[in-house]
Parts: sequence; C-alpha cells; structure tokens
Amino acid sequence: MSKKHINDNKYLYKRKKYKFFKLFGTLLLVTIFTIACSKEATTVSSTPGKSTDHPSADPTPTKKLDNTNAPEPTTTPQATKVPTSGIKDIVKNFKPSDEVAYGKSAIAQGHFVFYRSGKFFETNIVVKNTKTSKEATLVTLKDGQLNPSEMYLLGNNLYYHENDDIYRIDVDGENKVQLFKGTASILGISNDNIIALDKKTKEIIGINNKGDKTVLVKLNSINPIEVVVMEDGIYYVSKKSNNKNNGKDPTDRLYYIDFNGNNKAEIDAEIDIYDLKTNGNDLFYISISDKSEEMRINKVKGETFSTIHTITKEELENLEVHWYQPNTFTLLGVNETHVYYGINTDFFDTLAVYSVKTNGENPQLYLNIKDLPNIDPSAYFSKGMMDDGYLKIILDCDSNPVQIYLIDLKDKSSILFQGGYYNSNTIDVLGDTIYYCKANEFDPFMDDLENWEYGYSKISESK
Repeated sequence: MSKKHINDNKYLYKRKKYKFFKLFGTLLLVTIFTIACSKEATTVSSTPGKSTDHPSADPTPTKKLDNTNAPEPTTTPQATKVPTSGIKDIVKNFKPSDEVAYGKSAIAQGHFVFYRSGKFFETNIVVKNTKTSKEATLVTLKDGQLNPSEMYLLGNNLYYHENDDIYRIDVDGENKVQLFKGTASILGISNDNIIALDKKTKEIIGINNKGDKTVLVKLNSINPIEVVVMEDGIYYVSKKSNNKNNGKDPTDRLYYIDFNGNNKAEIDAEIDIYDLKTNGNDLFYISISDKSEEMRINKVKGETFSTIHTITKEELENLEVHWYQPNTFTLLGVNETHVYYGINTDFFDTLAVYSVKTNGENPQLYLNIKDLPNIDPSAYFSKGMMDDGYLKIILDCDSNPVQIYLIDLKDKSSILFQGGYYNSNTIDVLGDTIYYCKANEFDPFMDDLENWEYGYSKISESK
C-alpha cells in the first residue's frame, strides 16, 4: 500500500440493544476475535505525500498510567550485519523518495515492491524489482504478535515492527538497527523522526534516528485510542468514560499538538467523536451530539473544524434508524473529492453507503450493500478504508467469518474475498495486485498460526 491511508476506525463491535441477550454468546466470540486479529490502535497516520486513509495498531489495555513500569530508555542503536547477497544488485537503481509510503503487507516505490511472504509468525520482507522480476529476502521476522503491524518506507530506509519493537533497515539489507524496545506502534514519520504510540504507558512519543525517545503527550483515555499524524501536527481523541452514570466525564475531546508536544489545542468536544480519517490534506471524523441529536461529519483544517454534513434524529428515524445506537454510523473512507459513510438500519435489512463531497455538496445514497453478491444476511458495518482507488469495507457477520469487499470507485464493481479466511487488517492493494494474509480454515482465535500465510493475487483474476 503506497502513499495511502488507512489508518480505519470506530471499532465498536456491539449490536443493538434489542438483540443483546440473543446474541451475547456470539458477541463474545466476535469481540475476542476482533481484539485478537482484526483490530488495530484505532490509530491513523497521515504524513506528507499520503492521499488516502489507513488504520494502525491496538494499544495494550492498562489499568492506569504507571511510569514505573515504562520500558527503559532505548540505548544508542547499533547496526546489525545481515546477509545481503543478491539484494544490492536488485536495488541498485532504487530511487529514494522524501514521501512516506506504508502498508501492512506491501509497499511500492517506483518499480520496487516490498512485501511480506511466508507464515504469519515467521515472515520474510521481500524486495522485488518489478522490471526485472528479481527478488530477495530483505529481513526475516519471528513475530509472536497476533496484530499485524505496518511497514514504512522513507528515503533508503524501511521501518518495521518485530514483537512490538521498532527497527530500521536500509533497502539493500544493510544497517539493521533496533530504534525502540518496548510495546510501540508507529503512527507516522515527520522530519525523519518516528511518531509512535507507546502502548504500555499510553504516551505519544517521538523517536529520532539515534533511538532517543521524547514523550510528546500522555493520554488519559480509555481504549480504543485514535491518533492521526498530519503534516502540521498530531490529532488525537481523549475519552475518559463510556458511562454517563459512573461520575466520570463521558465527553470525547479532539486535541491537536505540534511535533514537539507543544501548542495543545482542544478542537471539538461531543458525547462521541470517532473514525478519524484523512485524505492527506484534511482530517475528517464523525461526531454525535446528544443535545441537538445529530450525526455530523466534520472537517478539520489546522486547529478549527467545520461541519460538512448533518443528519438529524428525525431524518434517521424516517430511514428506520434507531437514534442513537452503537454501530449506527461508520466513516468508511475519504479521498480527494468524497467522504463515504455507512448507516446500519434497524434489523439490518438495509446496509447503505452514502457519499458527500469534501466541501459538503451533493450528499446522496452511493450503494446498498445488501445488493452485493453473496452478502451474509447478518452482515453489518465494522470499518472501512481507502486503498488505491478502492473502498475497502469490512462487515461483521455475528458468528460467521467477516466479509471483506473491495468496491471499485470508478464503476461500483465489487470483489468479495473468498476461498479462505482473510485477516482484514493485512489487505493492501497495489495496482492490479492484492496482498494479504489468510488461513484456509476458519480460525477466529488464530489458534493454529501454521495455518496463516501471506500471499498475493491479481485483481483481474478476482472479478
């Protein structure tokens, strides 16, 4: 996935109240699976040169902020010599870029692709010259983490995770360096400094090219945590409670800080703020107002926001949508021209994708998901993201495997991932190729890691 966004993300996997008791056992299965292999922190990253949204890694829950248990500061990194036989010849014409590219399973830079292959727990990062078709293993990871992590490419350096530690390696396989030891997730890169989430201490941190760590902000927030790294700074949501009756403030607050951790500003405050996504220029998110009883799609520029689209309680009830239930609204993706969002109607007899221009004009029904082929009757929106001209939609299906569709935004044609069970957080689209990790059998808890393997296929063969 090159020059694009994920960063995917409400991650509220609760069904409507009237189905709660009937589906409690099913929900427990889905929730555990989601935590194990389908969720990422609801962190999102946008760095200069990016054009689509993307999801990131899930923070490990902690009972409280406890700096006494924080990892020791990273010592000055030392380069590790790794075999580079054949790699130097393959990448001799590689042209570094000052734009950041990233993905879970694959990254493209010019006519070079860096992709994952092998088993989930023992993965090779392979570099391939698509002009010559020559390829070689850059590095092998023995990673015990069930949550797949992103790779980042900047200049001549590839940044990646292994067992929640952060490493850097040259594209020719030289100078492998551990930059951070602990439990961290890369959020983005700014001026050659890594911006990361320390999942143990719940801190947004900066890591320079020597491995020195700087705390930018401590997060006094429950999970899931949403963070977006933009060209002008860092945006994050702070939520202290989901319960109005426990004496804690249930208000969500959207904040901005610069890359030095200074100039903190509160941008918005509502009962619910979630699904932070960016098209590389602006930040978009959903907010819910319990006072005016509205769902709003807001756009952030700098330290201020504007509302580009509003749906009232009355309008939703006319659509047979119960105001307000978890999982009702999902911000699926944004690109340069449009914002796409999903609404689950009551009883899930309709799954509607709507679009609105990024300036707020021309709101309309884009697609009824129930019209797609082979849709599961119990499907409902989980999350979505843009991926190289496609809208990727992940649907939860109660006790059945999640369904993953790619919607081609040019003609609304769709691709359903079949023939195995796919980890939705590993799917990257590069041109006419889809990269992924899948198991041949339904394995929601990833009990048999031997059954999970990275692979790729042509989109033209999937339609």
